[in-house]
Amino acid sequence: MKWIWDSSIARSILGGFLAFMIPVLVFSVFMNSKSIETARTEITGSYQNSISLLTRQLDDRVSVMSTVVDYMITDTNILYLNYKEEVDANQLFAYAALVDNLKFYANTSLLKGEIRVYLPNKGKSFSSVTGYSDINQADHLEALDLNAKQTGHWRLDERSLIFVRNPLLKRESKGIVAMARIDKSEVVQFLNNLNVANPAGTLFLVDAEGQWLFSEASPHVDKVTLLQKLRELGSDADQFVFGDGGRDYRVIYGKSPSSGLIVGMYFSEQYAMRTITGKIQLMTVFAVVAIMLAMLFTWIVYSRLLRPFYILVESMRKVGKGEFGTRIGLIPEKDFGFVFRHFNKMAGDTEKLINEVYLERLTNQNTQLQLLQSRINPHFLYNCLNFIYQMSMGENHEGAAKMASHLGQYFRFMAKGNREMISLGEECDNVASLLEIQNMRFSGRIVYRIDIPDELRDKRVPSLIVQPLVENAILHGLKPDQERLFIRISASTDEGIFMIVVEDDGRGIPLNRLEEIRRNLQVFDAGGTGIGLNNTYWRLRLKYGDHADLKLENIVPRGLRVTLVLERHLKENTDV
Repeated sequence: MKWIWDSSIARSILGGFLAFMIPVLVFSVFMNSKSIETARTEITGSYQNSISLLTRQLDDRVSVMSTVVDYMITDTNILYLNYKEEVDANQLFAYAALVDNLKFYANTSLLKGEIRVYLPNKGKSFSSVTGYSDINQADHLEALDLNAKQTGHWRLDERSLIFVRNPLLKRESKGIVAMARIDKSEVVQFLNNLNVANPAGTLFLVDAEGQWLFSEASPHVDKVTLLQKLRELGSDADQFVFGDGGRDYRVIYGKSPSSGLIVGMYFSEQYAMRTITGKIQLMTVFAVVAIMLAMLFTWIVYSRLLRPFYILVESMRKVGKGEFGTRIGLIPEKDFGFVFRHFNKMAGDTEKLINEVYLERLTNQNTQLQLLQSRINPHFLYNCLNFIYQMSMGENHEGAAKMASHLGQYFRFMAKGNREMISLGEECDNVASLLEIQNMRFSGRIVYRIDIPDELRDKRVPSLIVQPLVENAILHGLKPDQERLFIRISASTDEGIFMIVVEDDGRGIPLNRLEEIRRNLQVFDAGGTGIGLNNTYWRLRLKYGDHADLKLENIVPRGLRVTLVLERHLKENTDV
């Protein structure tokens, strides 16, 4: 201890360390003793948010299938099939088309399931899974002979989550009956994928009739008592403590407004709080260890690191500022001598190699640019061909021809070769073809406008530089509950800077996610694939240097604006 008191630096280091650590340790012990309830509130609040999200997502998924079922019982084409007397070839084709439509609607649902339509007048049933067949006894038990309490809402049976719409509810009626069914294993997988609880937590689903579905095979809870408690509360979302078998469980639940299903979870509070309750003892041990480490740390810093470390840091700062001729003159024989000698060697090697590395980087820029551009390929050919097939099957020959025309224009552009630079007019014409294709795929829900001044249409830009931004706008801006998406593409010059802007009126990007995207743009993703923002940004940087940029910002009241910034006075390359 004498060496500490003999040195003012050592006394300052140790005193400062203890002056900081002792109040922190005392305050930590005090706060930990008061923090259990706060931690419980935060944990349950986090789980409550997760359940709310899970409830909304389940509600969205089953609502889509409910809507399809409601549509089927009122579809005029299906009504015609049910009451048409004669059976001919056209009717058989209509049967096949109905099965195809059911498969299409079932495949568009985020929860895989079956959609079935019954035509009692014809004695036929049509399924997205099994095709069409004659109505049998199982169909009567499953859908046709249900009473009013069993239809019109989602309910659980022995093997599935099911929704039946039977508007007439009479055995002798011949009206259309439709049904949507999701296998229990699919629902369990959905619950497990979103289960954020600790390993002792269990998610559950219960319908209005008291039928249960749990995320684990053997739930250890009294279902009768738990259901009674849920019904007593009667609220759409709540939480409570439930005692069962000598253990207390925290139960958090939410009710789906459209389906009436209750989604919830229960977990052991003791298990969830296990990390909090042991912190006070841990902090006591940590206090003793911290004081001992402070003594050791002070001795090491004083005897080995302070002065040579200062010399090394100052030299590194000079090198960091570009003074690559910096060298450390006085080199000790031991300890930092090895580091100092290698620092001098590193500075010399850096000074020698900096020009070689810089020239090599300039030489490789064109190669990297071609690599980035080659990663941009169309991914939607299958969907377009499927659209043409569906239009042809539905005898919408004009729609099929229009899609084929736009698709041909798009791939004619893509087939023109590995061109590095094209005119802005060519790029926008290609984007217009893409937008027309996507607009047909999304049933006219995309509205766009391209505002390019005539004097800028001949401006040379990197090939396929606007298309990724438009595809991202469609992918992230067009949501199922959104009636339409407006996209505007414009170009302008301002004080010698050439800018291309793509903006939409979608939902925009949350601020935390927007900041994350901006940070990720600064790191070149050399191993990635696709036509993402990182690819677009680094194509600009490699082509135009540090003056090029890609800016993202939310639009008030809603939407996203992406701006490509290029130096207008830079020398433009020709096609390669």
